[in-house]
Amino acid sequence: MARIRFITFEGGEGSGKSSHARRLADWLKGQGREVVLTREPGGTPGAEEIRKLLGIVGNVDRLLFLQSALIVGVASMGLGLAMLNSMRERRRDVAVMRALGARRTTVFAVIVGEAILVAAAGGVLGCVAARGVLWAVAPMVVAATGFAPAIPPICGLDIVAVIGAAAIGALAGLGPAAAAYRTDVADALSRG
Repeated sequence: MARIRFITFEGGEGSGKSSHARRLADWLKGQGREVVLTREPGGTPGAEEIRKLLGIVGNVDRLLFLQSALIVGVASMGLGLAMLNSMRERRRDVAVMRALGARRTTVFAVIVGEAILVAAAGGVLGCVAARGVLWAVAPMVVAATGFAPAIPPICGLDIVAVIGAAAIGALAGLGPAAAAYRTDVADALSRG
């Protein structure tokens, strides 16, 4: 959740509070921070309303995070089930690989590797698609609210997301890989 700070400048009329506040706001914006500049003191009704609004937004932020976690969980289960069904259809291929000399551990590694690649590709596509949606929706948000949503550049958090997706893919691939590991070569080849 974003941390919110209220900064006030004290001083009499003509002491330069407004110019100092403007310089600080410009510097913070240059650092990539979102700044709301107002001349109202922190205890006014307007400031209290802003605090309430930011409290509501903070709760929505937590709700969206929980929803994202649920989506990731369901997607990883879907990936695992898709890989498991794929392995059932590819039992003969696994048996042929084994008959040609591939060890069980090699087959296991190939299947887990496939799951990692699929999940990592999904992570990359998700990061790109999220920015594409933000870019496409930004003009509508500006027209409706007057505020431009921040479209973050690709950063370390995206790398963490892709690595996390790959790790989830590895976990989702363990079940199908274990099923392939246990595949009986003679039985799978005889069923054709």
